[in-house]
Amino acid sequence: MIRIDRFHLPSFNAPSTEGGLLREARFWAFLSAVPGILAASLLFLSVRQLWIPCAGMVAAGIALVLPIEYAIFAFLGYLSIEGALKINSNYNPIVHVGGDLLLMVLLIRSFLDRRSGGFAKYPHTPFFKVIAIFSIWLFLQFVNPFGLGLAPSIAGSKLYLSMIFFAFLIFHHLERKHIDALFLCVVVLATVQAVLASVEYLYGQSFVLALHSRYKTIAGARFVGSLYRPFGTSAVPGGPSVWIFLTSPMAMYLLIKPNGSLVKMIFAGLFFAASIPALFFCQVRTAMVIFAVGAVAVGGFPGQGFKKRMGRMSLILAVAAIVLFPKVEAFFLAPDVADVPVSALKNAAAAPTQATGGNGKAGEISSAQMEKLTERFGSLGKKGTFTSARSGALDAMIELGQQTIFGIGLSRVGAASALWAARIASDPLFGLKWSFGDNLYRTIFTELGLPGLVAWLTMIGLILSFLVRTSLDSTLKVDHFLLWTCAMAVVLLLLGGWGSEGILYTPVSTIFWLYIAVGLKEAYSGG
Repeated sequence: MIRIDRFHLPSFNAPSTEGGLLREARFWAFLSAVPGILAASLLFLSVRQLWIPCAGMVAAGIALVLPIEYAIFAFLGYLSIEGALKINSNYNPIVHVGGDLLLMVLLIRSFLDRRSGGFAKYPHTPFFKVIAIFSIWLFLQFVNPFGLGLAPSIAGSKLYLSMIFFAFLIFHHLERKHIDALFLCVVVLATVQAVLASVEYLYGQSFVLALHSRYKTIAGARFVGSLYRPFGTSAVPGGPSVWIFLTSPMAMYLLIKPNGSLVKMIFAGLFFAASIPALFFCQVRTAMVIFAVGAVAVGGFPGQGFKKRMGRMSLILAVAAIVLFPKVEAFFLAPDVADVPVSALKNAAAAPTQATGGNGKAGEISSAQMEKLTERFGSLGKKGTFTSARSGALDAMIELGQQTIFGIGLSRVGAASALWAARIASDPLFGLKWSFGDNLYRTIFTELGLPGLVAWLTMIGLILSFLVRTSLDSTLKVDHFLLWTCAMAVVLLLLGGWGSEGILYTPVSTIFWLYIAVGLKEAYSGG
């Protein structure tokens, strides 16, 4: 049997059943193909079309060759580079939906897997009924008289449902002992993102912008020069910060878990060391806040082992304070970005874009870059940053509710609306005005209406309250600290939803439902 938790590779010398030998053969077949896939991927700079077949080979290998429990880990790895694949393939239609196709194949395999119960196991998933109620209202939007049609409705529905199915895969195909390995997988992926972000920022943006014209289009005039935000392997400026803040709770869990593995503690420590500078370079304030609050909320678990966790956290904070104090002092004394004249920002956007730090020295931060970094971080101490940012969401919901409380259909808001922009613009009742979201709850209300928003909040609220109650119930034989970690991560992402509808998009939706699946797996395995 393949032991994910101990990272043992399968051996043909060990006793094995016929089915086990088949699984091992498929594993080694995939492993033997990896060097060839990687070698072909290295050629993308000269023959960019290779991105498409390479992505297809990797996805096919993950979906068809690997056992489902391994494929879940590989699926996360694929999602971590999906953004770069999309851009460098010029948003090839197949690559654009590569993650969805991969997930669909894994679900079909799961439905047909008799050893795990096949499709019959899914109705027995915890909270299946409330998930089904939400799904029914979602499918009713297909016939919404204000909707955009069948195709946009199908495309929009996957934003709400696809990662729920991913959670089902985790719950039914990973064992309780695999949870730490799953967390470690995400921590490693996020650490890679953090390192790439720092290297990309320090050595300038020319290299990345030269990979494909799409990078320049996405960066535009807003994120260039000293205002540049690294892409990493994501599809948006500052994208690595998303992986970083999503991973903060699970990394803190691995770092201060009582009787935890030393190896996992080291990897978690490396994650935090790489993430702090990367967050400054990405300049995404929401990510900075959730990263810090997530780590503190997890470490503040009031259950058994509290003193030991606080001791480890105090040691970590002391080391961080010694290393970072000079920079932190400068950051807090810096002026607010809101106080900088617009003309100065425009001049900054026109700053040099060569493959250096902007001052002609590769690997160093220019004075203009340092000024913008300190301004961005310093704005966190301003009250207006949190009271004015993303304002107007509630007013927009009230305004729409005066016309209809049942929603105006799927694919209406955010990135999902881009493909249907012409159709939305021609709508005489609900045009492009309603395509702006930047708020999870406003987005759900706009597309699914008040019943949909209530159904979604009820579904998440019931799951969250169960995780919190179970984490604090000392009579249950569960990992209470793990349940607390998952619950706090969900709470933080829900709070972050006021400033973004990211929970509907990968990787936020992926990790959001991963926390839920892991929490439910632990609760039902041990309780």
